[in-house]
Amino acid sequence: MKGQLTQARAEIETIKAVATVSENTKQEAIDQVRSQWQEEVASLQAIMKDTVCEYEVQFHQRLEQERAQWNQYREAMERELGDLRRRLTEGQEKENLEDEMKKVEMNFNLLTI
Repeated sequence: MKGQLTQARAEIETIKAVATVSENTKQEAIDQVRSQWQEEVASLQAIMKDTVCEYEVQFHQRLEQERAQWNQYREAMERELGDLRRRLTEGQEKENLEDEMKKVEMNFNLLTI
């Protein structure tokens, strides 16, 4: 009976050792999976950050391009407006000159009657 007890204790110790090794192996596997997962998450975060940076650069380039186009359009409209104002002023001056000439002609005609 003592021999069986010793043998049973030895088996229990063996089972405990196997369980410890198994637990350690399981924990190592979990740690390895966790480590791999963290690396993948870090990789995805880096990719996302790079992508966001690329989109920001593209957005700012597009914004600057559109701003330049609008500035060109605005400048063209300002030139056209200036030209129209100049032509209007010239037209009014011409009209005023024509009116003055008509008045002079009328006065002349009145004087010659």
